[in-house]
Amino acid sequence: MAILTKEVLGQDPLRIEVLKDVHGLRLTDLEFSTIITTSAGRQVRLLDPAVLLKGKISTLFHLGVEQRPSDELHIRLLIPITSAFLNERIDAVREGLTAERSLLSALRYAIDVGQSDQPHSLAKQYGFEFSAVMPTINDFSKLPRLAKFMEIELPRILPSMDRGSIKPEIE
Repeated sequence: MAILTKEVLGQDPLRIEVLKDVHGLRLTDLEFSTIITTSAGRQVRLLDPAVLLKGKISTLFHLGVEQRPSDELHIRLLIPITSAFLNERIDAVREGLTAERSLLSALRYAIDVGQSDQPHSLAKQYGFEFSAVMPTINDFSKLPRLAKFMEIELPRILPSMDRGSIKPEIE
């Protein structure tokens, strides 16, 4: 890990931690990221919230709350953040800013994050509700692939959920 600092006039220095690797993440997880361009014209890759959630799940599962006391809170925060992020992706598809295929990939990834033994174990131990990463979707206009996903694929992935039983967003 490296820490970069940026001096800001009249404020505390801005600290940015640069991680070489994250417990539980593979190189393929980095595909789920967003590249932003800073005001200085530099491009920076930010991991999608579901990727951050996967890393936190793995860290808490392997190291425990005693070694990583803030990870439980981070997971609780990342669940609704992931849902909000997916809602933004849905809006971007409706507005024609991104392809529906990338939205479906992000949804599948977010659902997968909560389906392994690690999150199931942590859900029992800490009461996490990983299915809450699914955003509330009431309008499927301009989203034909998503409608098909919700109707056919989602019930196979999450048998307890279907279009009518998706939990509302956590506010």
